[in-house]
Amino acid sequence: MDWDGIGTAAFFLASGTLGVGLTLLKAYSLNLKAKIEQERIRAGAHGNDEVLEELQILTTQVQRLSERVDFTEKLVGSGQQPAASEENRSP
Repeated sequence: MDWDGIGTAAFFLASGTLGVGLTLLKAYSLNLKAKIEQERIRAGAHGNDEVLEELQILTTQVQRLSERVDFTEKLVGSGQQPAASEENRSP
């Protein structure tokens, strides 16, 4: 029996098994990373929905405040004009 041939075959068999194992481990690792990235994207998408909803609320509030400012300016403007015209009439 030739032990050198058996040892060489065992070495190549072990090397091949190790190579296949590492390749499978790498493929599993990449698959797991892809799943984690997909979950991050989904979480980000849900986060974007919340941000967009908050932005819509803030936009509505700014529009309402802008309308109030316009209304207040009209009231102040109309209140100042009669006072200015009364001052002009007095002298």
